[in-house]
Amino acid sequence: MVTIRTAHQGDIELLVRLRMDYIIADYGEISPTDRKNILARLPSYFWKGLEDKSFLAVLAEVDGDVVSVAYLAICNKPASVVFPTGKIGTLLNVLTYPQHRRKGYAFLVVSRLVEEARKLGVDSIDLTATQEGKSLYDQLGFQESTRPEMRLRL
Repeated sequence: MVTIRTAHQGDIELLVRLRMDYIIADYGEISPTDRKNILARLPSYFWKGLEDKSFLAVLAEVDGDVVSVAYLAICNKPASVVFPTGKIGTLLNVLTYPQHRRKGYAFLVVSRLVEEARKLGVDSIDLTATQEGKSLYDQLGFQESTRPEMRLRL
């Protein structure tokens, strides 16, 4: 039986492990220096974010083991016509372990994150989709932006 739940501060070690699993799955092995730097920052980020609701995570568990997870980072922008509350979410790290894919777990965790975001007054959720995940996001009502995503690395 699957259990869908939001993470709490008692899950920080688990969230760190899941984040590292996602990074390795997405980027491959990382350098020891990068690993050390990431691991030094994640616990306090998760603690503060869970405390002030600027970060949410939803887990799918089967028999007590996490099979899928999704994170949502929430930031505040000046209110506008596009974001009346000024709250914008960024969907991150949707991970389903390979042996559990194609069973609907990612749909369940992202759906719950969307529901929780609505409760918090988030105006919209952005994401960068992989080709593999695009159909899931289409199914959930996400639409491609008319504006190109751009980034300046500092």
